[in-house]
Amino acid sequence: MNRKIFICGNFGYRTNQIDGQTIKTRVLKDEIVNLLGEKNVLFSDTSYIRKQPIKFFKTMRRNLKDSDNTVFALGKKGLSILLPMFIKWKSKKTERRLNYVVIGGWLPDLLKSSKRLLNYSQGIDGIYVETEQMISRLSGIGVKNAYYLPNFRRSGDQNKCNETINAPLKAVFFSRVSREKGVEIAVEAIRTFNNNNETPIILDIYGPIQKGYENDFTNVIQDNVGNNIAYKGVLTQNEITETLSKYDFMVFPTYYEGEGFPGAAIDAFIASLPVLASRWKYNEEVITDQVTGLLFEPNNTQDLISKLSVIANRNDLLLNMKINAFLASEKYDTKTVIPKFLEHIGIYDDKTCKTKGSL
Repeated sequence: MNRKIFICGNFGYRTNQIDGQTIKTRVLKDEIVNLLGEKNVLFSDTSYIRKQPIKFFKTMRRNLKDSDNTVFALGKKGLSILLPMFIKWKSKKTERRLNYVVIGGWLPDLLKSSKRLLNYSQGIDGIYVETEQMISRLSGIGVKNAYYLPNFRRSGDQNKCNETINAPLKAVFFSRVSREKGVEIAVEAIRTFNNNNETPIILDIYGPIQKGYENDFTNVIQDNVGNNIAYKGVLTQNEITETLSKYDFMVFPTYYEGEGFPGAAIDAFIASLPVLASRWKYNEEVITDQVTGLLFEPNNTQDLISKLSVIANRNDLLLNMKINAFLASEKYDTKTVIPKFLEHIGIYDDKTCKTKGSL
């Protein structure tokens, strides 16, 4: 059996797209390369499909031919286009394995609404989802080949927790900047808190602005000049931990329908930041209330304001949550998660740290 592995997903290399999808796909590939060696890892970047379709499909077919193990990490459009091709590839040789690393929480709804994709999904050896709740939901529609694979990041070796908490507190919003990710809720909550308290909370916002939301977001920022609220742009992968560690906590008021296991929460944990998050979708699986963050009701600005008041008046709680956040990051470290994943798909021995049947 050919032990090379082929990874297909949106790496965003064409436009240097930086978001939860591209970060997870890049980290997945890089860690597999670290474990198996570059010569054993092939990949195709779906960000090239539209601009260079002939080259993309030619390269993808060659990579499929040269590997008996395919791992794909696709969004809705990519899944609809490429899954039938992957199933056909798998059917030609019995030893071929096909595994799907899911990004986000939308898959159960998609398969429930598409009998075609639901049928194709039965031919996948393993569907690796980000939360236990997703496994339960998929099981409810007849998908029995789903397994738990939490979101992951490269964890830092050093605790970034600053044991001294100084006023004013500094909050960060780090996500794709869109209405559904809750940026306007965060801004409104911080503004209201600041208007009613002598010591303000500073809010800095990082992330790519969703296409079509630029004008609305510009107005949001302009309306809050002088309110200790600012947009700071987009961070590169190498800047994330160092930048986030300068803050006291993260605000994550999402009500995005496709939310899964937010990678931004892991980024916060690595930087020793607790997360103030909405009780939305799967957030309660990731953030433990009063341990690694505080949870509030979705789309409820007043509830978020009440949690800001708790943070502002309980330095002891904030410090404990910062310590717990860093400790929680360890179980999402790529060094823990990815070897177990490769062992599960049969191409890596986590105990001996060797590729099975390596070339």
